[in-house]
Amino acid sequence: MQAHRARGALIVYMDTEVADKLFKAAGLQVPYDEDDESMMGLCGSLCQSISDKLKEGLDAAGFVGLEVSTPAVYKNTISEGIEFSKEQEEKQEINFFFLKHKALVIEWTMAPIPKK
Repeated sequence: MQAHRARGALIVYMDTEVADKLFKAAGLQVPYDEDDESMMGLCGSLCQSISDKLKEGLDAAGFVGLEVSTPAVYKNTISEGIEFSKEQEEKQEINFFFLKHKALVIEWTMAPIPKK
């Protein structure tokens, strides 16, 4: 982790029952057959979009530029867990509902990021 200077983690949980609708709402092209491999790829694309927007927002707020790693995509379990810096003391979470059902959860944690 030190070699990568890890400063945070962004985790997205998605209900597979509404994943196609979430992808379409985000402007992503959903394949007709919706096989696991295609859907996992779309999940990675959605995660990349979210992290890019977070990075842009932090940069616009005057923080140093961040490098964002390629998303790792898992289904049902994360076998090795999520690595994060020991400097992180808080975790934030946002829940999104679709038809009164929790459809998307975004969690993130970040160590202090210096200003430019």
